Amino acid sequence: MELSKVVTQTLILSAIANQPLHLYGLIAKLSKDTGISFSLGSIQGTLIQLEKNHDVTSIKEGYKRVYRITDTGRCLMRLRVSQLERISEAVSNEMGVKP
Repeated sequence: MELSKVVTQTLILSAIANQPLHLYGLIAKLSKDTGISFSLGSIQGTLIQLEKNHDVTSIKEGYKRVYRITDTGRCLMRLRVSQLERISEAVSNEMGVKP
């Protein structure tokens, strides 16, 4: 899987791990937490894929769709975090610094 997808999935899953969020709330949280701007399309596309894979569920609340992580999504999040930690460790080792 492409690194940018791994990162985006991990960020989304971690953002909704403790609190369900609607799309715009999710984008606002991701931007606030990371200092990076995210496009509506990239987050929405990733949410659609995560929902197809049963990693998140969504329900319509009023005019908004609210996303929640599933148990499968929590397992995926742990896997993705582990992968990103290995990447961080490899880069840190190459640079001679501790992560």
